[in-house]
Amino acid sequence: MADEVEKAVLCSLDASPNGYLADPHLKAQATHYLQQVSSSPEVWKLALQHFTHSSYVQVKFWALQVLSDFVNSDRVSTLTPTEQGILREELTKWVTSATGNREAYLKNKLSYAFVCLIRRDYPEQWPGCFQHLVKAVQGSDVGSGDGALDMLCRILATLDEEVISLEFTRSSEEIATATRIKDALKIDCLATIVELFYRSADGAQEAAAAPPLLKEDEHAWVAWEERQRISGSCIDTLQRFIGWIDIGMVANPAALSLLM
Repeated sequence: MADEVEKAVLCSLDASPNGYLADPHLKAQATHYLQQVSSSPEVWKLALQHFTHSSYVQVKFWALQVLSDFVNSDRVSTLTPTEQGILREELTKWVTSATGNREAYLKNKLSYAFVCLIRRDYPEQWPGCFQHLVKAVQGSDVGSGDGALDMLCRILATLDEEVISLEFTRSSEEIATATRIKDALKIDCLATIVELFYRSADGAQEAAAAPPLLKEDEHAWVAWEERQRISGSCIDTLQRFIGWIDIGMVANPAALSLLM
């Protein structure tokens, strides 16, 4: 049974389980209630709880929005080191366990929340955040379109859009943040990430020549399509980073054949 927060989220979004539209007065009350909840110092705990346990994607999305807003505010600095560690650990757990069948918009929102923490904490307070992602990919079958590789692509694409890319106007402070993250990532595991992307793209390129027959094996066809999609995401992410990664990572025949 939905708790008060779930009921309020569903009511505010006209997403009642029974399919009825909320009364405008009740909808306004629900919105006001959620605003009060979101201003609570303990809202991050509530958001973690509801993302983990709620069966409603709308509530999970709300929880990720609350967490993102919390991390981007001064309130996150009031957390103890232990509490900040819990927040980072939970987000890492969600990211590395994301499955391929989770809604794309929810994975994008999760990627954004993760990037909000990267922007604030990497590498000084959170040196292992990318290592966790890399290990999750290495520990799974990267040729099957798994969730770990998909999430790594989404997180790096979001990092580019929100922090690194100079296609958007950045303040001097924001440019300094981007430089800090890029420099740390180059030392950390960027070469490994690039290698994982090349391996995925190369494997997908080979598989593209022999797609399965839909009528014979629909599951294999879906897996093949997903593999091609994630391979495209890998290549897109590499192209985003060409301007600042080591030229040796992309200026070679194998890389150019995939990127051109």
